[in-house]
Amino acid sequence: QMSEIKKEFAPVVEALSKTECPMAACTYQAWDMVKDRMLRIVNTKFGSGRLVLIGGIILNLPDGGPEFDDHFLPLMFEVRQEGQAPIDLMGRLSNVSIQQDLRMSPWSAVGAEREVFAWMTWSPPADAPVYQALHKYFPGALPSEAVHRRAIKVLQRYGFTNANTLL
Repeated sequence: QMSEIKKEFAPVVEALSKTECPMAACTYQAWDMVKDRMLRIVNTKFGSGRLVLIGGIILNLPDGGPEFDDHFLPLMFEVRQEGQAPIDLMGRLSNVSIQQDLRMSPWSAVGAEREVFAWMTWSPPADAPVYQALHKYFPGALPSEAVHRRAIKVLQRYGFTNANTLL
């Protein structure tokens, strides 16, 4: 398995090493590789049920000091069903009325949502170096617990429940 991963990375290693943050660039590259593999094997030929695809990058925050939740950068959230167009749910993971556009100023943006996460100790405070790095290189990352709870809420509107889904 490791030799296969090395083979896939080989053509892009030089370009990745020249980026501002090679580790972040490698992480995004790995996500693209995983997503491509996943999409090659996904099928919905199992009846009239639906399949949820949620994927992205898990970011393990450092231990020590206050315990912060690991963060998740959602990069795919959709529902698929045989014979139907996929339903893209990515926009449902954020509340645009309280969240700044992180593409405009990814590492400096601190909105109400981020302040609440820090207050709950789910995220580091905005003045912490780990916060700065997290949002500079992985804009849009959210505490894993927040993504999990939001995904459950969104999926319930599509008929997913504890009785018929592993939530």
